[in-house]
Amino acid sequence: MINKIMFQKFALLLVPIGCAVVIMSAVFLAPKAFALVGLSGTAGPGAQGSNVTNLQLFLATDATVYPEGTISGFYGPLTQAAVQRFQCKRGIICSGSVSATGYGRVGPATLAVINASIAAGGGGGTVGDVHAPIMTAGTFATTSNSVVFSWSTNEPARSRIMYGLSFPFLYATAPSFVDASVDANTNVVLSSLVSKSPYFYVRESVDVNGNVQWDIPRTFISP
Repeated sequence: MINKIMFQKFALLLVPIGCAVVIMSAVFLAPKAFALVGLSGTAGPGAQGSNVTNLQLFLATDATVYPEGTISGFYGPLTQAAVQRFQCKRGIICSGSVSATGYGRVGPATLAVINASIAAGGGGGTVGDVHAPIMTAGTFATTSNSVVFSWSTNEPARSRIMYGLSFPFLYATAPSFVDASVDANTNVVLSSLVSKSPYFYVRESVDVNGNVQWDIPRTFISP
């Protein structure tokens, strides 16, 4: 089992012994620089192989997400816990189970965020970019049984609408509908609403480095 990826760097040490100076070589271990590889597909507990290895390498770039840093190629409890921390940190999902909500599994939404982060040159943590996406003014249109919200961002982002019949509500636990695609154009469809009722809603966009932008609370009337 490989716990850390390391390389050897040699240095010469001058060690005095009596009146002589002995030249000795010492070995220092330092983190190896390597290129992260995008994941080839979804993954969950029990999976194994190169796709899981690439997932673990990505997660290990952030010690707050994957402090163990184990690169085994097997999707066990440590990897599942690391994926849960990553999902919660990036605002993807923060509760439930693998089977019910995908919490702890690399499903399509989590896969998109990971690969977008790798493509942007980032790892599991926030690197370089510390600016939240800039959202355009949102628009919405109603159908006979749903409301469609649309807006754009100045960088690829994953977006959602949090909503409720009263305000304030907790962003972490409020009902929400998500546009799971990571791009600059958002379309979120709200359905199963109470008919002819006033709703409060807040727009959210999160970039691949986890920077979050929220809009001010607004209202709409359900169809």
